[in-house]
Amino acid sequence: MMDELDLRWGQPRTVLVGVPPMDRFPVLPQPLRWILGVRSRILDRELSSLAASGRTARWVPVDVDLLVPELFAADGFHPGDEGHRAWAEQIGRELMLIQS
Repeated sequence: MMDELDLRWGQPRTVLVGVPPMDRFPVLPQPLRWILGVRSRILDRELSSLAASGRTARWVPVDVDLLVPELFAADGFHPGDEGHRAWAEQIGRELMLIQS
């Protein structure tokens, strides 16, 4: 996808939002929580590497402080209202850095 963006728009500034550590999701049972935790860390590392590869991309890791049970929705998997707000603020701060 990054190659296609480069072809169409000449290496636009891109934000790669990190993959949350899914082993912190309260609803996931073991061993699924562990397996998805490993997988999410692998994907997150790949995003970080892609951003560091010289492209005009910025990787925004998920702030683990956002992964407290109070910020999850009632389903225990998705962010709740406050979780979405906090995550959007974190990403917004990174977008402001890119524009400056």
